[in-house]
Amino acid sequence: MSFGGIKVTSADRLCSLYVRYKAKWYCEICGMGFANRHVGLHCSHYFSRSRKSTRYHLPNLIAACVNCHKYLGSHHTEYEAMMRKRLGEKGYRDLLIQWNKVEKDDVKLWTLIYRKLLKDDFGIKV
Repeated sequence: MSFGGIKVTSADRLCSLYVRYKAKWYCEICGMGFANRHVGLHCSHYFSRSRKSTRYHLPNLIAACVNCHKYLGSHHTEYEAMMRKRLGEKGYRDLLIQWNKVEKDDVKLWTLIYRKLLKDDFGIKV
C-alpha cells in the first residue's frame, strides 16, 4: 500500500496508531473526538514522511482530523508556529537537527519499537 507515492509500512501503521491513541482519539488542533477509531483522524507529519530521520520521530507527529491536516498542509507558516509553541524553541531546534540527520529507514526496528510502546502504554497487542 502507498500514500502520496510513499509505501506505507508496518512501522507507519503502528506509529500512526500510537499517535492517535496518545491523543486519546482527539484532533490535537481543533479537539474533535473520534468515536469511530477507523475514520477521520490522521497522523500528521510536520516534516514529510519521505524524510527518514523524522518519519517515526514522535515530536514530528500530531493527531489531526482530516480538515485540520489538510489546512496545515497548505498553511506551513501556521503549522510551524503551532509546532514551535507545542515543542518550545529548544524542542523545535532539536527537531530541526533530527530532520537534518541522514538515517537509514529501519522499518523492522521501528515496528518493534511501536509494538512495544502500544503494549506498554495502552495495553494493545499488535
